[in-house]
Amino acid sequence: MRPVTREDLDILAQENDDLDIDKPTDIETFGIIAKKLLKHILVHRGKRLGFFVVGGVVAVHVVKGVVRKLPFLGPAAGIFLGLLPSIIVGPVVGITAALYT
Repeated sequence: MRPVTREDLDILAQENDDLDIDKPTDIETFGIIAKKLLKHILVHRGKRLGFFVVGGVVAVHVVKGVVRKLPFLGPAAGIFLGLLPSIIVGPVVGITAALYT
């Protein structure tokens, strides 16, 4: 999971006027801030991950099409590529890309 940034805290402060993030706080208020911040980050990460999964499926589909059209490598690679369903390999590629960016 990505680290919390000042931008995350500013967005949380704008959404919730009752939370004063810049002042020292007690443990109950800190717990509320932490829960809301975690929810914000997970929603943000979930949207981003969805885009990467779709992008991974498209990328795998395009690469498979290009490799199959190569003159000497295409027919042999076509047999191997037929064993890799894009709908399964694509999300794995997308999630891997999301983790490394």
